[in-house]
Amino acid sequence: MFHRVALALAFAPALAGCMAAPSNGTRVEHRPGEGPKTHSVPYDATYVLQLVDETGAGAMVLERVAVERKFQIGFIRDGDGGLVAYAGGRKFPLSEDHYVWQIAPDAQKSRGDVMQAKAGPVIATAGEALVDVGAFIGWLAGQMLYGFASTGGVH
Repeated sequence: MFHRVALALAFAPALAGCMAAPSNGTRVEHRPGEGPKTHSVPYDATYVLQLVDETGAGAMVLERVAVERKFQIGFIRDGDGGLVAYAGGRKFPLSEDHYVWQIAPDAQKSRGDVMQAKAGPVIATAGEALVDVGAFIGWLAGQMLYGFASTGGVH
């Protein structure tokens, strides 16, 4: 019971932080020579792999991938040291260049949707903790009443 209360209290500041600065997705960037880099996605969405044009003319979309929340996106190295883009369990071999994975603009969620997705598990844990606290208070009151009754009402 105590661990649920502690867990709920530990996540309260994180929930407040989510409310203050929600994220609309994840961005993972790779520049030539960098090592592996992956990141969990905050919610199910479509992510795009883009080749970044260093002249500032924009970025070319190379892949669009639907990624579930349980997966990651990013860049890894294969057994030979080659660059591989990774998203939702799929792999795309790449030449060494400047790339970015980011959420597709049409797949971004609103601030409220992101906040709700992040807050759900915290709220559930807090609810379980409140039930445990209520049960403990009920048990304690019963013990006190039993003690009072067994002494004949004399305290």
